[in-house]
Order: sequence, then structure tokens, then C-alpha cells
Amino acid sequence: MRKFFGFIVLTLCILIYVVSCNEKLTKELYTYKSNSIPVFQSDKWQNGDLYGMSYLPFFRRHNKVYDTVPRIVCNRTNKINLYAICDSYLWGFFASDKFYCNVNEFTLVKTNDKGCLKTNLDPSKINVLLLEFSERNVRGLLADTSYVNNLINAQSTGIKTDTNKIKAVSILQRIKNIRSGIFDFIFNNRINSNIESNFWDISLFTPIKEFKSNMNYKLFDKVDKNVKVSKDGKQLFYTPTIDTSNWMSSFKSLSEAEKDSLVIRLNKIFVKGKNLGFNKIYLSIIPNPVSIIDPNYNGLIYNDIVNRIQNDKNLKLPYIDIMPAFKVLKSKSYSPSDTHWSQYGADTWLNKFNSELSKITIESQAELKK
Repeated sequence: MRKFFGFIVLTLCILIYVVSCNEKLTKELYTYKSNSIPVFQSDKWQNGDLYGMSYLPFFRRHNKVYDTVPRIVCNRTNKINLYAICDSYLWGFFASDKFYCNVNEFTLVKTNDKGCLKTNLDPSKINVLLLEFSERNVRGLLADTSYVNNLINAQSTGIKTDTNKIKAVSILQRIKNIRSGIFDFIFNNRINSNIESNFWDISLFTPIKEFKSNMNYKLFDKVDKNVKVSKDGKQLFYTPTIDTSNWMSSFKSLSEAEKDSLVIRLNKIFVKGKNLGFNKIYLSIIPNPVSIIDPNYNGLIYNDIVNRIQNDKNLKLPYIDIMPAFKVLKSKSYSPSDTHWSQYGADTWLNKFNSELSKITIESQAELKK
């Protein structure tokens, strides 16, 4: 009986290891767990991503529900085709045309995947481009010259191609994909996190993880390296947004020369977008939670990157300025256990953007009457 039990355990460990070596299988197992009975489901993200990193029990189900923000009532004139190049602050909350005033079609490209926008614009519509960056991503993304140069492009049509050349490239690509797949399987640098996810990331083990995390925090003032707890203990912050050596940090020094470079790159995107036919192009930088809630965290000095870019006299892009509203709302703008804004903060931003979309439509109708 003992040998049989040992064989079962060994087989289970081997299976978990093999699955953990493959990203696709790991994702499929995660999906399967999500649809299974509650004790086998993952609760890592449903209580906030920072809770899922720290497992501090007092942040479990701590996504505060504030009074809802009344949303602007939109007229559905369908005059606008809206394109958004954005991160999870936007696509995680407003990934449908139904949220936006007067929008006929909504096209979304994720900066998280370094996606680029390729499209032919409809000249019968008002084509609007929104560049939405969270503060923690703006420096890293704009520092990538190749990405900035290819962020938006017209979709090519009618170009003749050499079929034989395409076939040759396709075969070479398949060989590269197979070689890459074998290499990634044997030397998967995510193996440790995948094993942890595949084995430990089920609700059955949550009480154990919470007990361990709570004990480390209460006795030794230690939490997961990716998480910081605010001074009042009511808010979790993402460590890279505080670490002064990290691009994401609100406190990493930003020289005038680097700020000017960021503005030049944004202007480059703006000029290219206008040349491709966009009628309006907007910039929106969403501040890090720590920038609003505790801009002097442990005596650090906020680099004020959002205001410095938005208020730069050389910036050509109009922008959706959410900073003043968030400075009034403070912690109400963000989820206590997540790296993103709260629904209240998100809706506050949406109302400001929808006001702009409504204004665009009114201006367009006024032009037609002239």
C-alpha cells in the first residue's frame, strides 16, 4: 500500500512538472481549475492582484465598493470610430464600444503585448485615437524606439508577393518554432512560478498561505517582495512603482533631457497619426496609486512625470487630465488590494473622456452646418 501511494505521488509530481514546462498546458490547467469545484479554483486574482501576490488576509475581498459615479448619458449617434492603444487600466474595464459616447466601432490594441495598430480609416467617420499609458508603463514603452516607430501604421493592400518566397520563409519559421518550443520546454524560465500555480494555486490551500503571510507580516514585518503596505495599513502598493531603480517607479529620477525625449516620441506618434488620417488623437497617463495616495512615501520625492509630460509646452497631443480629480479622491480612486484603479476611479476617468467624445461630435455637426 505504501509503495502504491508513493507511486501515485511520484506520478502526480512528474505530471505537474511536465505541465509546468509548457505554457499552453499551464494555461489550460488554470482554465480547467477555474471551471471546477470551488476548492480547486484559483482565488489568486479575484481579490486583487496584489492580494494574490501577498495573501495578506485583511485584504481578501477588500475591493472597496464606494458610491457609484453616475456615468454621462451618451447619445448614440455612431459618428466616431475609436481606436485605443492601451494597457490593462483600460482594456480590463472598458473593452467595448458600449462604454463610449457616439462610438460606431471600437478597436483596441494592448501595450502589454507590445501590440501595434494597423488599420485603414473610414473617411466617413470621425477617427479618434486614444493613447492610454499607466504611469508605470510610460517610460519603458516610449524608450523602445522600434515600438514607437511601429505603434501605428496604415494597413497595406494590393501588394504582390512572391509565393515561393513566402513558402520558404514559412518552412524556416516552422523549424524555428519547433526548435524554440523544445528549448522553452527544457529551459522554461517560468518553471518555478508555473509549478507554484499548478500545485498551490487552489482555494483549498488559501488558509495556509494566508496564515503564513499574516504571521510573517505581524511578527517580522515581512511581505512578498512585489508588495508594499501603506503606512496606515489600508493600501497595498506594487513594489516596482516605489523602487527608485525601476522604470515603473514614481520616485525614479526623471531628468529634463529624458522628459523632453518622451515628449518628442509622443509628438512623433501624434504627427504620424495625423498623417494617417486620424481626426483627433488624445493622450491619457493614469498615475500610479502611490503617486496619488502617498507621493512622499517614506520620504521619497515624487518625480511628477505625469504633470511634467502633460504640461510640457512642446507637447502636441491634447490629453485627458485625471490628476486633479484623483488628488481630491485619493484612495477612493484605487483598489486597496490591486495595482489598478477602483471602479469609482475608472468611471471618473470615463466621464472625462466621454465629455471629449461628445464635444467632438458637437463640433463636427457645427462644421457640417456651415
